[in-house]
Amino acid sequence: FGTNAVIFLEAVVSTQSTGAAAQTARTFSSCNFMRGKLERTEGDTSVFPLFQIPYFHLRQIDEALHLILQRARDEEVTIASGYFNPSQKQAYSLSQTTTRVILPSSKLNGFHGGRGLKAGIPDLYNAAALRCGRRNPKMQLLQYEREGWSFHGKGLWHRNTTILGSSNFNRRADGRDFELSFAVVTENESLKDALEDERERLLFYSSPLRKEHRPFAFIGLPFMSSFL
Repeated sequence: FGTNAVIFLEAVVSTQSTGAAAQTARTFSSCNFMRGKLERTEGDTSVFPLFQIPYFHLRQIDEALHLILQRARDEEVTIASGYFNPSQKQAYSLSQTTTRVILPSSKLNGFHGGRGLKAGIPDLYNAAALRCGRRNPKMQLLQYEREGWSFHGKGLWHRNTTILGSSNFNRRADGRDFELSFAVVTENESLKDALEDERERLLFYSSPLRKEHRPFAFIGLPFMSSFL
C-alpha cells in the first residue's frame, strides 16, 4: 500500500479539475518538496501537505481520506476527531472499511462549560456521532475520557500511513473552513512504532461512546448540523 499511497497522494496534491482550484494545485505542485524530488531522494518517509479550501473547491484531505479508507478494505483504520460530524461524502468514505473513531466525551469537548448556546454544543456533537454510528455498522465509536484533560486530537492511522493536521473530518472541514493537514507515508520502523504508540495511548483512555446528550439535541441537530 505504501508505494500506491505515495503515488496517489502526489497526484492529489498536484492535480485538481478546473478553475481556481486547478491553478492553486499547480502552484503548490511546482514546489520541489511536493513533486518529483520526493521519488528521487534516499529517505524512507514521504510527507505530503494536503489542503482543504472549499471556496476554491479544493478538497485534498477528503480525497486522501477516501483513498485510504477505500484501499484499506477490511483492515481497521483509526480516526480521531475533536468535533466529529461527517458530511455525507465523508460518511460514505467511512463506510468503506472498519473504522475506529475516537471522540471526546461530552465533558472533554472543547465547548464543555460554555455559556448560552455554546453550552449545548457538546450535546449536539454527541447526538451527531451516535446518529452516524447507527447508519454505519462498520464504525466503532469510542469516547476519550481522562480526568482533568480536554480532547482535541485529530488524525488518521493505518499501517504505514497517517494523516495529521487541522481537519476534524467533519462538515465544517468539508464545506466551510480552510484546513491544512499532512499525509505521512513511512517505512521507517522507529517512526512507525512512535505513530502506533500514539494511537495505542489514545485507545487506552477510550471506551465505547455513550449517550450523553440532553433530549433537545436530536431536535436541534437537523437545524445546527451544517454548522458543527
